[in-house]
Amino acid sequence: MKYSSVSESEWNYAATLDKGRMAVLINPPEADEIISLVASQALEAAAQDKICLKWQVAEFATNDSDTNFKANTYFRIEAKIPVIPESFDLLFNGRNGYRAQYYISVAEGERFNKELVANLTPAICRQNEVTNVALQSTVQASLNGKDSKIWVVGDAKGFSEQEELIAKRWNERNPPAFFSTRLALITPPQMHLKGTFICENDSPNCWIDESKMTRSCDLHHKGSA
Repeated sequence: MKYSSVSESEWNYAATLDKGRMAVLINPPEADEIISLVASQALEAAAQDKICLKWQVAEFATNDSDTNFKANTYFRIEAKIPVIPESFDLLFNGRNGYRAQYYISVAEGERFNKELVANLTPAICRQNEVTNVALQSTVQASLNGKDSKIWVVGDAKGFSEQEELIAKRWNERNPPAFFSTRLALITPPQMHLKGTFICENDSPNCWIDESKMTRSCDLHHKGSA
């Protein structure tokens, strides 16, 4: 199923932005083409051993009375995936990209996120064959979890200082959220894929940080995660 685009009247850029770059962002490829593009580049990066993987331990529980949660028993796969600058720009800043889909609706954003994670999974598994961070089945289980997501490496540090993105609803907030007015811009450009925290010996069980449970709604309403 095709994705929608945010209209130009709703999603635009400051007049100071480079005109060539603005033209590409305003007239981007279809959303599913962007997914295929970055997934292909991720596979190339894995073939060159350029994806940085780590197996992260959950540091604390949100509910001390939860006897099912034991400290340091939940883990997730994390990956820093390099992509070419133009693809990174389309993915995070274009009006068909990741943030744009969340701008349209929570459902569209989550659908785009899920499809992107699924398309990046072969690259992560290929990289894991080399680095052997964890068993492939465990890596796959973490990636398949409902809390798996992508974002910009560096979080706030991965965004420009200038307020160059003009997304109508986000910019009408007073004051606007940090991410809602700034373009993702890091060197080198990298996606940050974070799997779902799972119990290594019981992968159907997962743990989600309480502070992240509203992530999709936050991205939709104010552009920040």
